[in-house]
Amino acid sequence: MLWKLQMNQKSLRKEYINNFAKGFTLMELLIGSLIASVGCLAIIYSANYYTQRLQSIKTKERAHEELKGYTDSWKARIAVNDIAESGNTDSRQVCLTSKNNTCTQQATLTAIVEDVTTAPIEGINDNEDSRVDRKALSTSIKWQSRYGADQIIEFYVEQLVMKP
Repeated sequence: MLWKLQMNQKSLRKEYINNFAKGFTLMELLIGSLIASVGCLAIIYSANYYTQRLQSIKTKERAHEELKGYTDSWKARIAVNDIAESGNTDSRQVCLTSKNNTCTQQATLTAIVEDVTTAPIEGINDNEDSRVDRKALSTSIKWQSRYGADQIIEFYVEQLVMKP
């Protein structure tokens, strides 16, 4: 009888192993497909998110470079006193991104030049014999993000004016 019990256990094990090796059940396939689908959706969503984020960073870098060049241009004009006595404001449009030679994202550069009313700089214009004057320069660039939010970068500089 012990021999029959051992034979019966061996045959049950073989049947279980053979049954397991035949394949997956429908429920196992559906659950596996669901898990794979959720994983794929997460990958696609994150790739899309990071693509948009990268585009936003590229646009901001481009805006910063435009503003830096615009500010340097105004600083040079102030340094050589190539500005009017009053009403020194300027505004112009620049293209930040383009596609097929068409501007897809514009920005507005703005500059305001004013007289500085702060205390003298020690060692530079703290006496009457100084040949240096200063002007305050405020520049900014403003554009809209892909979602319609206003983005602004602003610079403030006090530039020396050289007198002949």
